Amino acid sequence: MRQKSLFIMCFAAVLAAFAASAAKAIPPHLMCDAAAAQAARESRVPLSVLMSIARVETGAARAGGFYPWPWAANVAGKGHFFADKPEAITFAKGLIDHGTINFDIGCFQVNL
Repeated sequence: MRQKSLFIMCFAAVLAAFAASAAKAIPPHLMCDAAAAQAARESRVPLSVLMSIARVETGAARAGGFYPWPWAANVAGKGHFFADKPEAITFAKGLIDHGTINFDIGCFQVNL
């Protein structure tokens, strides 16, 4: 139960970070860290743990550092990285439209 709650909080934090990014112009390579910070506050899971999960799941060299990427998906072990939110949403909707619902998405690669 605790694990499920953590995943829900992480997913909600990612959505909140996306909304905040529109208002505050957070660069995409920092959105996952913002989501991790919010999820850490709400779940009492250490921030370092959540940031590590995001980097292991979607991290790559970007903007002069190693950062996670919010617009990432994994389908059957194959990673996909998208340039922006609309592209990632189109990909996810396409999977769902074709009956694929077992895939991971976002900073923490939460399984849909």
